[in-house]
Amino acid sequence: TKKKRKSCAFALRVDGLGNRLEQIMNLVDLYNQMVIGITLIWPTNAKHEGYHKTSSLLRIEGVHFIESNNAEETLRTLNMTGCTLNASDHVMMSHNAHRIKPAFGLHFTDGTGDKIHPVGIHIRKSDRITEKHGLKSDFETIDEFNDIVRFVTEAIMAKRPEHVFIASDDVSEKAALTKNLEAVNVSIIEPTIKSPDGLNIPPVFSDFFGLSLCSEVWMASRFSSYAIMSARANGHDVPLYTYFNPEETALSRYQVPDIRLMRNWKSYE
Repeated sequence: TKKKRKSCAFALRVDGLGNRLEQIMNLVDLYNQMVIGITLIWPTNAKHEGYHKTSSLLRIEGVHFIESNNAEETLRTLNMTGCTLNASDHVMMSHNAHRIKPAFGLHFTDGTGDKIHPVGIHIRKSDRITEKHGLKSDFETIDEFNDIVRFVTEAIMAKRPEHVFIASDDVSEKAALTKNLEAVNVSIIEPTIKSPDGLNIPPVFSDFFGLSLCSEVWMASRFSSYAIMSARANGHDVPLYTYFNPEETALSRYQVPDIRLMRNWKSYE
């Protein structure tokens, strides 16, 4: 048996939360048998709000975060050699994603104060819209996006769950869906958050872990690693509803154990 090295350091991608978490899970899977602890250099200059407080908000066993925009200087300060690996080429996450947990309290409650697990809907619009794309793409045209949101709206209105949580990068899309669902007496709820030391929890984190507490996640976009990873995180897997067949996008590499096609939603009732 090879002797484990004490630690290994990686500079993460300047990407959204879902992509970063996928990379982290693959790195942890690949290096668990070779090192004791992994140091991850988390870029904070991305356009995504709230990424400068990572170590206070995210907890993954065996992983230490350092917020820095200069990986080389940070490695010199730590007296460490950076490890190189294109983890996106590997499909190794398995149940490892369960290790992603919030470093803050989060739960949903009904009107009586009992904890509940609502239906979760994630609307991804901004950076996924394109004018055209190939056959197997993670992007979508505006017409495809509108078709997906329309289908989700009509399906959830017909399904009529008692409680729904909506996470979205687009305020107007969330407001429109909220209005339609409340018209059929579906209660739209937000999580109750208890943060350590009174820290403000950015929506990118509260929405992600809110989705992870839902009974099922509806991915209201062609593809979103954010929605996919939320269905795998926080100690368990939940069903993930997709509009497109998994082979039409990169969904299969995430190894989600319970993928459901939206058009077949009635068969799961």
